Amino acid sequence: TNDGSGICRRAYDGSKTVNILDIVFSLGVLTASNPSFEKDIKPIIQNKCSLCHNTASGQKDFTNYEVAKRNGLMIKEKLASKTMPPGNVTKLTPEERSKIILWVDGGMGR
Repeated sequence: TNDGSGICRRAYDGSKTVNILDIVFSLGVLTASNPSFEKDIKPIIQNKCSLCHNTASGQKDFTNYEVAKRNGLMIKEKLASKTMPPGNVTKLTPEERSKIILWVDGGMGR
């Protein structure tokens, strides 16, 4: 809805009114360019996912660009549904989760 201030607002969870742009900027969704694997995504995976996802574990090694790209849609689905990482493992921040999803949506550039 428009509150007359020229700023678009909407009801969120039926109880709060929030500025959509505040949400977008706070999640880091708007960037000058799509995240790249080497610069943006690989460091997140190394810090938060490689305990399980590495060559020695028998799990898919998502620190490898080709493996991550081949599994991008599945990664996005698991992150969006918050089924990964599992409860007993290091959590992703909302910004990290959003960055990986944006990388997938943006074409998974290297």
